[in-house]
Amino acid sequence: MSEDMQLKWKVTAMDCYPVFSGATDYVFNVHWDCLSYYNGVSGGPYYGRVYSVTSIPAAPGPATPYPDLQENQVLDWVYSVFQSGDKERFENSSIQQIVNQIAPPVVTPPAPWPADIFPVIAPSITIQPQSGISLWSGQNIYVSLMAAGQPLNYQWRKDSENLSGVNGDGLQILNIQLDQAGLYDVVVSNSLGSVTSSGCQISVAPPVVPVIVDQPVGGEAVTGPSFIFSVMATGYPTPSYQWMFNSSEISGAVWAGYNLPNLQENQAGDYTVKVSNAAGEVLSNVAHLNVVI
Repeated sequence: MSEDMQLKWKVTAMDCYPVFSGATDYVFNVHWDCLSYYNGVSGGPYYGRVYSVTSIPAAPGPATPYPDLQENQVLDWVYSVFQSGDKERFENSSIQQIVNQIAPPVVTPPAPWPADIFPVIAPSITIQPQSGISLWSGQNIYVSLMAAGQPLNYQWRKDSENLSGVNGDGLQILNIQLDQAGLYDVVVSNSLGSVTSSGCQISVAPPVVPVIVDQPVGGEAVTGPSFIFSVMATGYPTPSYQWMFNSSEISGAVWAGYNLPNLQENQAGDYTVKVSNAAGEVLSNVAHLNVVI
């Protein structure tokens, strides 16, 4: 089927600052669709769609005038913000929607034979769902519970409203969006009654590009003692760090602080740290270290 599958990325809208850094209509959010199309079997065509909004960090240098922007250029901005594997994951999710239309997931309905063969046992919940989960938009989530009794019917709800087709012991949401935040629970029932689980409050926030609030500071030190660099940054989700020496990444230096024990003369040079998360990345100022004997 993959030979006949078509995939296309589209920019559907762009949010702009009216004026920013001397440029007009400066793009800071890109709304996009990842579309899939397949017409290789009877009953088609079939369509899949994943969509989201990606925040674009400010780029150095002059901005491209808004009238001169090209769709491929804007999509390249979006791809550059993605974490490793994100683009492929969105594409696979779009394709999976088509697969589910052609061959729907297997369901397991209650046994059709009389209750006197398998006595009905009233439902009870033995393990409740998580009470709260915080995510950023675009993540995937799976919430589940365990229940006892037979037979069992499940109906998941969001803010007390039934979710159509969500009738298993688990709830999966792919590429979660801001409007999917809310209180989720599940009603477990059979002919002897029903029981409602405790609620799982799902919070969804847009990713926030990291901002360095305390830059690393260099200096002059003698050989022998240790020298410690540090940085402080904000952002959502919590940023990760990668320290660099003379523009080359330092293996294992992935914390907010970087320690140079037993300082040596060949460790003199320029140190920077790259701070990144799902929303983007920022590079610190250069902290120069001078080592004297």
